[in-house]
This record gives sequence, C-alpha cells and structure tokens, in this order.
Amino acid sequence: MGHPFSLFSGLPEEVKSACVCVAECDTHDIINNRCSKLGEWLRLSKSLQSEGTALKAAMPEERRRILESKRLCLMKSIILTEGYDDKELASDLEFGFSLVGEVPRSHILPAKLLPATLSTTDLTVQSNKSNVALRYMTRSSGSAELDDKLWERTLLEVERGWLVGPLDWELLEDGSIVSRRFPIEQAGKVRPIDDLSQSQINATVTCFEQATVDGPDVICAFAVFLMRCLLEKGKSTALLGRALDLASAYRQLAISDDSKCHAYLSVYSPASGRAELFRQVALPFGSRTAVNAFIRCARFLQWVAARCLRIPVSCYFDDFVSFTYPALASNTQAAMCLMLDILGWKFDREGPKSDDFSLLVKALGVQFSLANCADGLLEVCNTEKRIQETVAFVEGVLESGKLDKRQALVLRGRLAFCDGFIFGRLGRVALQNITRHAYNVPFQTDLSPNLVDSLKLLRDRVLHGAPRQLTCKLLETMYLFTDASFDLQKGAGLGAVLVSGSGHVVSWLSLWVGPGDISLFLPEGRETAIGELETLAVAMSLFVWHQRLRSTQLVVYIDNEGAKFSLIKGYSSALAVTAVCALAATFLDAHCILPWYSRVPSASNIADYPSRQICHPLLKEELKIPEGEALEAFRGSMEFIGQAKAPHETWVGAVAKAGGVKSPIYK
Repeated sequence: MGHPFSLFSGLPEEVKSACVCVAECDTHDIINNRCSKLGEWLRLSKSLQSEGTALKAAMPEERRRILESKRLCLMKSIILTEGYDDKELASDLEFGFSLVGEVPRSHILPAKLLPATLSTTDLTVQSNKSNVALRYMTRSSGSAELDDKLWERTLLEVERGWLVGPLDWELLEDGSIVSRRFPIEQAGKVRPIDDLSQSQINATVTCFEQATVDGPDVICAFAVFLMRCLLEKGKSTALLGRALDLASAYRQLAISDDSKCHAYLSVYSPASGRAELFRQVALPFGSRTAVNAFIRCARFLQWVAARCLRIPVSCYFDDFVSFTYPALASNTQAAMCLMLDILGWKFDREGPKSDDFSLLVKALGVQFSLANCADGLLEVCNTEKRIQETVAFVEGVLESGKLDKRQALVLRGRLAFCDGFIFGRLGRVALQNITRHAYNVPFQTDLSPNLVDSLKLLRDRVLHGAPRQLTCKLLETMYLFTDASFDLQKGAGLGAVLVSGSGHVVSWLSLWVGPGDISLFLPEGRETAIGELETLAVAMSLFVWHQRLRSTQLVVYIDNEGAKFSLIKGYSSALAVTAVCALAATFLDAHCILPWYSRVPSASNIADYPSRQICHPLLKEELKIPEGEALEAFRGSMEFIGQAKAPHETWVGAVAKAGGVKSPIYK
C-alpha cells in the first residue's frame, strides 16, 4: 500500500544520496575523495586565474567590487562538468540581477507563476511625482536612536561598496525610481528595510518559479534520514551538527546595469533632518527578484557540497545546517569551509553565528539536540531566546487588552512557528482565533474572552511545551481504518482496524455501548450522534494503540467527511467534537504520531464490520483487542471529553482544559 505523504519528500535527492554515501562508505575513502575534488578545483581555479581577471576587468568598478571574491570562471566550469541544471547562474551573477521584469528561470526550483501586476512602463509614468512625494515622506522613525543607527548602517554600506551616495536629488534622472529605507529593530539590532513594494518596483516582477528553502521540518527529516541510513548499515546513529551562515548574503550579489535607475533609496539623515539620496549596488533585502537570485546561488552551493563532496547539508536562505557522524565531523567542517573559500563566498568565521560541530545546533530560532542520537532520538524545540521574545510579546498584548490587525498577523506568524516545534496540533484552535480577530468585520482591537484564552494557551505551550522527539522509526507508515454505527434505542458500535505498511492486519477492536453510555453526545433530546462517534472511533484507537504508533506516520481512513475535516482542523462548531479532537491531538502530541486523514468509501472500509459486530475473514480473533481493554479506552475517552465539555466553555477553553486533563493516557 502506498501513502500520500512522507517526512522525507522535501529532501533534495542529492542530500539523500550524500546521506547514503556517508553511511555506506569508509571514512578514509570519503576524506580522500573530498581532498581529491577540492584539490582539483584549486588547480583549476589557478589555471583560470587570468581568464577570471579579464572577466572582472570588463565589469563596471561598482559591480567588480561586489563580485571581487567570486571565482565565476571556476563556477561555470563546475556547472558544466558536474551537470548542474541551472546553467546560466554564473553568467547571471556576472552581469548582475535586475530588480524589475521577468525573473530568469533556473530549472532547479519548482514551477510556480507569480505574474506582475504593473508594467515597467507604467512604473515610470508617474515616477517624478512619486519620487517627490516619497522624498518628503521620508521622516524620522520617531526614535532618535533608531534614526542614528540606520544612518550609521547606511554609511557603513557606502564604505563597503554596497551603496553609492549621498547623491544630489536635483541630478536624479527622469524615469528613475526611488524607494524608502526605514529601520526595524530585531533582537537588539537595527535592520535596514528597503521598501521596494511601496515604490511598486516589486509589482513589476514576474516569477516563473518558487524560491523554496529547507525549513526546520526538512532539517529534521535530513537528520532522521541520516540516522536511518547509518542504522541500516549497522553503524552507530550518533551525530554531530553545525550551522553555517553566509555573511551579508544578499550583499554578495550585484544589481544589473539596466536596473540602476530602479535602485535609488531615500534615507532619513538625523544630522540634516531631511531625506538623503543613495543608489544601491548590491541586491537589497526587500526585492522580490533578490530572493530568487539568492536562493538560486544557495541551492547551487548545497548541490555542490552534497553531489561533489558528499556533504549532506540543508539550505534555508543563508543558513546551512549539516550533520555527520563524529569521526567525519572535523573533515566535513574543513571541506565545507574550503569549498566556500574556493568559490569565493564569504561566511561567518567568528562570533555568535560561527560554531563547530557539536551536540547542539541552533538555526532559524530552533534548537536541534543530538545528545540522544546514539539511541536514535532527535529532539527539537524553540531556542530560549525565541521563547522569551515570543512570551514577552504575548504578555504585552494581554496586559494592554488590545491587538491591532498588523500586530495580530505578526503575532500569529510567530506563534504558529513556535507552536510547530512543540510537537502537535492542540494549538490550532487558538491560532485560528487570532486569525479570526485579525480579519473580523467590523474590526475591533479589544481582546475577546475567547482570544484571551487562545493567547494564554499558546503562551503556556511555548513556555512549557516539551520538545519534539523524532526517531528513526518515522520512516514507518501505519494505516488505521475506523467506523461507528448508531441506533437511538440500541446504542452505538465502535470499530477500528490497524494495518501495517505491508497491508497486514496488526490488530483490531470492536465495542458496543448502550444509549446511556453516550448520553454526553445526546443533550436535550438530540436524536443522532454519528459525527461525534465517528470522531471518537479515531481518538479511541489512539488511546488503545498509542504505544504501537509512537513516532510513526499514520494514515487514518474515515468514511465520515465531518469527522475527517474536524480532525484535520483540530476543532468543530460542535463543542463535543472539539473535545474529541482535543483528545486525539493529545495522543498525537504525546507520542509524536504524524497523522494524515483521508476519506474511504463505506463499502471499502474494513472497520464497518467490527463496528456492526460482523465477522470478517481478515479479522482474526487472536488479533482482537480484549473487550475489557476496549471498554476501558472508551470510558477513559468519555471521562476526558466530559471534563473538557464544560457548560458555556469556549472552544479553546475546552482544548486547553482537555490538554491538561490527567487522564489514563498518562499512566
């Protein structure tokens, strides 16, 4: 049987191949092959030196200064000889990247059309008036300290050759476009933001590809996949890892000559008290084209490391995370650094963003603990810094009692990211409430009681949530078929069948309960509870088989659409169903089970038989869960749901309460 998802589907093939090679090959062979390849590139670089010098001599001085360290001729040779699909990358680097128009296709990023909403002709029609307006809109941020730091940073960029200026506003040519630079404070540092959206430069950009990166989930998959490869070869799964950052990543790339007219910046000067004019030479952080351009370069570096040097490494913008076994760590670090040096890419060699291979890797606000990898266990959580920043943000909102739309969207993004590394789905209801608040019509800044509950739940999850625990077993996929039957006078039947990845029945359960046992689902004369029961069949199955399903991928087949979508979302308009979803989510969270919910036609659902107390030849009696055990799971589930489904409870209140109930699942 196939399955619709895989934890490893996002891993680039070259990274998978590098993991397999590292696991299969002898350490000395890997080191010798790396030394041989790096030596070959060093010799080739030396032979291409005069050609590279001539190539850069033909460049304008401004662009040459940006690309001075890049060995473009060597890069072209590697692309050609090694068979890299982005064949024009080195040439595009050589001539710089445009800020407007169509983004060149790389043929290595996934296709996705993002069309322009404005033509470059229309951009220039009102440019003179727009530039005048933007000049006078460039004012103090309201903080003298921020203004000073932004100005200092701007002058530093001039010194490094990334900017030219200050320039004379009166000499600005017709058709030129000016964008505004403003400061934002992040983690105690001031980051200059070049707003190419306000100037509508970004609106002229058409992208044919999506600039994808390897997020934390892919990094986790990479580590688990490497452990799995080592395990299959009878080797220790102990790992070390490190994160490597490119220095001033976007600033290592240049703007093309034909985009000089689109590269002007208006920056507030604290000394003069007015806007000063600069022109960018290096790619700006706020450009749509710059994202694609840089990701193309980052993917090339990842590909070269994995394909040519057998260094498995992930790529998240300018962050590269690599894992290897201890005996190969020192060589891997040296080889990766030498590769970047040979190609001319600058990276952080000292300071907080520079580290050696160790048992603890921090990247993207996420902490990867490798301390228990020898036992096949990877632990992932938010960094302490991210936790404290996020909690402080939430507590500030709770204290003020207000949340505007922009803050709501920023907060939702931060909390969604943080909650993703507290393994599970219990935070989904709370996150949904923040989204509703942001888009509520008419909009109100005051926090509702429901939103207060949401924020408190998410704050506590971020502050106290246990790390995600991932094991080699994540490669295994199991299948769960569930069903429920209902009769108002006779009661309800619950059935579930657990199937292995090879398609064999592992275990099954069947239970019939009377009308009084399900009265919780039938308040005030209600005559049906099939939705609640179909959802309960899934939660009960997790209650029974959670130890067997720990750290696996689980495909759940249900023949009830309402139950399926409620479990996917994590909540329902019916409070009882939300409580059942909370129960299911508690098991998924506590035992690191990765679920995928899908519809199965009733005629194809093998769980229909046990839910109706009907025999089936595949359901062997020796594989059946004892009725007493199934009944205990039912009663424990109903106790859990009853405590969550309190009168007048909000949805998120129910989830928060259910998530904290000390039910039999913790025994």
